[in-house]
Amino acid sequence: MRSDVPQILAESLDKINKETYRVLWAPERVTADYCQRSIESIEGSGEINFSSPCADLGILCALALDRLDLEAILVLAFVERPWRPVKFQCNVEVVIDGLNYAIGFSESAIHVFQGDIVETPQRWAIFRQEFRRENGEGTSFLEYFHEDGLHGLKTLYPNYIWEADVRWHQRRNRLWRFHWTRLRTQHKKGSTVYSGIRHWTPKG
Repeated sequence: MRSDVPQILAESLDKINKETYRVLWAPERVTADYCQRSIESIEGSGEINFSSPCADLGILCALALDRLDLEAILVLAFVERPWRPVKFQCNVEVVIDGLNYAIGFSESAIHVFQGDIVETPQRWAIFRQEFRRENGEGTSFLEYFHEDGLHGLKTLYPNYIWEADVRWHQRRNRLWRFHWTRLRTQHKKGSTVYSGIRHWTPKG
């Protein structure tokens, strides 16, 4: 990980990685749980889906920062790419010692960059909500943006179709892809907090 990532942030993210397994999900579990789980549910299971970690890791990260008396901002960004269903990214922003940091969550790692989440040619719409612990640990990341969570996102971004997104992740939850993604954690460089390989298991 880059040395310019604050130690307090690096330690928090490392702790989340050590306490959370990335696992392979069956299609029916993708349908039931994709980006719909609360802090309570995630911590209770100790696992996240390897193919769609951003919402689960995002809400755990926000809670960890809040416990350090840091104001965590949940960031929801919709992404449109050719020949793919509209997707979204769940990120977290935080200010530490007067500097802004953006935290992103990919299949194989947690990334930390100095700055904010910004619009790009593919990332069209960005929404922000302040994480509030008083909302309770029964609230999911997406429920901060719509009371119906995943199923209400079309209200925010009309091109988003949750059924197509779920089918996309069902296809990605394959054993070969799980192992391929796991191996990719060995080759991450730069501003990356590694997903410890010992915390991957195909069971889920």
